[in-house]
Amino acid sequence: MTPWFHTIHIFAFLHSLYVHGRKRSLAFLAIGFSLGLASEHLGAAYGWIFGKFHYQPDRLMFFGTVPIFTPLSWWLILYCAYNTTNLIIGDPGGSEGNKGRRFLAVPLMAGLDGLMAMNLDMLFDPIMVCPERRRWVWEFGGSYFDIPIQNFLGWFLVGFTISLLIRLYDARAGGSVPLGGRVVHYLPSGLYLLMFALFALLSLVDGYPQYALIGFAGMVPFVLLAAVRACLSLGAAPGH
Repeated sequence: MTPWFHTIHIFAFLHSLYVHGRKRSLAFLAIGFSLGLASEHLGAAYGWIFGKFHYQPDRLMFFGTVPIFTPLSWWLILYCAYNTTNLIIGDPGGSEGNKGRRFLAVPLMAGLDGLMAMNLDMLFDPIMVCPERRRWVWEFGGSYFDIPIQNFLGWFLVGFTISLLIRLYDARAGGSVPLGGRVVHYLPSGLYLLMFALFALLSLVDGYPQYALIGFAGMVPFVLLAAVRACLSLGAAPGH
């Protein structure tokens, strides 16, 4: 885990505290970390969810199978996805605050979050298992750059579950979720775009431009949709 990634984690958590408050921030962190850790351990130890793989030995490991910072990455990725989807969709309850409509929208919005997480891994995973890095090893290979398709289905499932739980928490707890209108609300989408840029740069440096193309097609559209929403919000602001 490189220093720049530590910096992104710290920035994202401070952003969450500022925008969402302590209670929602800690709930999101607890859900993302615990489910991320559980799913990674089940994959590394038993081959469940993602397929059979193992991490290269690290100084700090949970259960001897999962690097200590990996579950935090699940929280970070889903935090960026959660905020970006909120910007794209807006308030699913509408101006009248229809709770039934909001609860029906929860799994659909969680599905978008899971898709954003999966699409990031379609760029990230090939970079991390390429001969230049080999941060983890797939024991039986697969059809996607020697990665099993099950891995990406697992990423969608875990991302969907983390998001579903936090969105159900939001719907039950009530209160407003920021949906744009201030620059600070768009920063998680910027972090998602930054992760694309950094991973794409790594893929180009390593000589795998195809990974960058896949990341561009799978990740950037979500950020563009959030940017369109931002432009429309600015256009609708009083005095403009």
